Amino acid sequence: VALVMAKAARRKPRELADEIVSALPDDGRIARTEIAGPGFINFFLAEGARNDTVRAVLDGGDVVRTGTRTAEMIKYAANALLATLISFSNEVGNLCATLDDIDVTDVLHGVQLDKRFTPILEDGTRVWPGFTSYLEAGCGFGGSCFPKDVKALVAHGERAGASLSLLKSVMAINETQPEQVMRLLRKRLPTLAGKDVAVLGLAFKPGTDDVRESPSISVVNALRNDGAHVHAYDPVARGPAQALFGDDGITYPASLDDAVRAADAVVLMTRW
Repeated sequence: VALVMAKAARRKPRELADEIVSALPDDGRIARTEIAGPGFINFFLAEGARNDTVRAVLDGGDVVRTGTRTAEMIKYAANALLATLISFSNEVGNLCATLDDIDVTDVLHGVQLDKRFTPILEDGTRVWPGFTSYLEAGCGFGGSCFPKDVKALVAHGERAGASLSLLKSVMAINETQPEQVMRLLRKRLPTLAGKDVAVLGLAFKPGTDDVRESPSISVVNALRNDGAHVHAYDPVARGPAQALFGDDGITYPASLDDAVRAADAVVLMTRW
């Protein structure tokens, strides 16, 4: 079995994958496709299929011909690196919050300005690679890819006798990051019982209604356990969130204004 990994620049990977499969003649048989992370598609070619036929319809995307195990490792390594950037940013943010007089937003923006991360072209234009958006502190990562892929790499390493200490730390930091959000909130409101708290954002990232492994889950549950009245607002994830949380100790305002109008505190979880 041969495999081709393509980088789908400026295209939705699934749309491009379906377009490529439909454009292939019979001699470009693809056994299956797999969306392998931001901008990556894995094409698993059937026995005897010609990868030059696939290459001809890739719309200028970069192509690496490699084995199936290597291509799958590319997927896991790419997602694990982005998750590592997030946990690194959050650990720096937690330290800045502890020191109390350091703004992590300014710190990480200054890091991003390092020309090794954001090079400056001859005309003076600074290039901002997409990975720099992962160098920002927040409440942690969720969804169906990053947690699953990092855990899978760690488990694979354990089975192979390789302890992936860095990635274990990435997950440990991420799993406790919602607790850091609650710590900061309790610093301002030591007693949350009876308080109205607006939670803005329930999906794991903007532009989706996917609440799988969203950091908001831990925060909402912690607030309810502390006796707070939660007013949860998300412009697109209201339905899935209500199915997850139910209606005990939580309401789902129809607008942002309704969510924050009477709030004693506002917790921003998802950046729209």
